[in-house]
Amino acid sequence: MSINPKILIVDDNPANRFAVRTILKGSDVELHEAGNGFDALSMSMEEEYALILLDVQMPEMDGFEVCEQLRADTRTADIPVIFLTAAYKELGDKVRGYVAGATDYLAKPIEDHILKAKVQVFLRLFNQQRMLQKSNESLRVAATVFESQEGMLISDSNNIIMRVNSAFTRITGYQQDEVIGKNTRILKSNRQDAAFYERLWSEVNRNQYWQGEVWNRRKNGEEYPCWLTISAVMDANGVISNYVGAFSDITSHKQAEEKIHNLAFYDSLTGLPNRRLLLDRIN
Repeated sequence: MSINPKILIVDDNPANRFAVRTILKGSDVELHEAGNGFDALSMSMEEEYALILLDVQMPEMDGFEVCEQLRADTRTADIPVIFLTAAYKELGDKVRGYVAGATDYLAKPIEDHILKAKVQVFLRLFNQQRMLQKSNESLRVAATVFESQEGMLISDSNNIIMRVNSAFTRITGYQQDEVIGKNTRILKSNRQDAAFYERLWSEVNRNQYWQGEVWNRRKNGEEYPCWLTISAVMDANGVISNYVGAFSDITSHKQAEEKIHNLAFYDSLTGLPNRRLLLDRIN
């Protein structure tokens, strides 16, 4: 599948279409052709065009009508249209062209360098718009992921908290304005020593990733176990610019593990060590 922008050439005269195609040969574009206005409208509904080069004088449906219908449909309303015309007989023709929705116009015979220059301008605008759309899509996806059931925070390279999500508040008890600008150590408990965190951050900075179990502290001072994932974000120069932390409270999971352990090794009625376990140890 081509990734180059697409341009639609609309002209009832094959020789004129060939001339435009020859001028644009070598450009990083995919050229499509239509011999009448009806085909042009149909094709514009099926393809995403960066630009339409539209002949004004065509039988059955002229360029003015084609442009008006393009502008009337939300799917094609924003496609730039350059009118190609032998001549505007009167000022009224030029006005009608702009009223119909033309972005620009070129007089025939078309000069090569002028057409190329105008096409390049619209291609740059199209590519910028496409990049912006992709960026917006990425931001929407990121925003959806960020507002997940996991607690999430984003910090700068110095571990200063920049943003947290609603699950972070639910798990930790901290409101957003209470932690923004604070160091992530505000969440630490006293369960792990300095050596533990040295190993953790050494791995993050080496592999841009760490995952494991840690004990954190809620706003009310309660310590709780959580499963934590830390990912490093690199800038264009390959330097860490941010950290993204995602964590879930595994208190209930730990409690279930402890209960299973107790059932296996202790008598459920007396709470004493299991007799079979004692006999095994004696033997």
